[in-house]
Amino acid sequence: MKSDPNLNQQELSNYQCLADFISSRCHQDIIYKEQCKKRILVGDIDTTNKLLVWETVVSPLYRQHTQLSEPVFTMLRHAFEGRDLGSYSVQQKSEFLQRSFEAKYDFLLNCIACYEVGYVARMLELTNDTDTLEVRKGFISLTLDQYVDTENDKTCFHSLFLVVKSNLSNDDHKVTNRELASYIKMNHTAYGEESLNDAQYNVLKKWFKQKDLPSNERLQQFFDDLAKAYGFNNDDHMLWVARMALGFDALLKQRTDAIINELGDEIDVTAIWKQALSRYRECYKYHFHQHFSGK
Repeated sequence: MKSDPNLNQQELSNYQCLADFISSRCHQDIIYKEQCKKRILVGDIDTTNKLLVWETVVSPLYRQHTQLSEPVFTMLRHAFEGRDLGSYSVQQKSEFLQRSFEAKYDFLLNCIACYEVGYVARMLELTNDTDTLEVRKGFISLTLDQYVDTENDKTCFHSLFLVVKSNLSNDDHKVTNRELASYIKMNHTAYGEESLNDAQYNVLKKWFKQKDLPSNERLQQFFDDLAKAYGFNNDDHMLWVARMALGFDALLKQRTDAIINELGDEIDVTAIWKQALSRYRECYKYHFHQHFSGK
């Protein structure tokens, strides 16, 4: 990216926190593997004893370099012990799945948090508002806060649009879905003014129902036109947030199908998924303070 002459080089600072995090994790992984290699060569590690490997090698690494909770470590220990999920109650299965989600997607959530911290930090620098200890949230945090709310039954992608509407609304004017839909690019010659907006609104409703989802190009055009109308600066950021939301929705469907096939349909996978994603707040807060305390 640094060598790309077509890229806005100022925007590279959006990714610096993310790049630093990935570099740090890679460095930790290399050190860990080198240490394991040496201990295996001298016979200090019995690689056939998975529980011993977990307790003496893997667990200390994760405890030192992640913010995973104690229940996650308990779940992982049970997994290495080879406990049979079939013997668990529905409640125990639900808790096991939540902790396994937290472990499985820890790196992903931290990467997203680091990207958001980098973006928010750049926005604060542009407004000369960097002397702050207060955690400032961006659209990713706001979208996930909206999504994981127990009273919200919308998809993550739909939740983003709820956040956009809220941020564009004020005391004098509340933005509606129809108003948002009016910025979806369509063939104007095929519709009259009234029927055109109906068609745009129907497209938006399909998006919310995970049908005929938009391409990157169509999403970018939508956010560009929205930014022009409301007078805010738009780069690729809103596209990334939208793609992230669509990605979480796709992951949920994938995991739900797999869990139902394996464990049946007694478990509320969506509720467990949202509980796991609620950890994003902790990840973001941690990296936000790490970034600004280091300045």
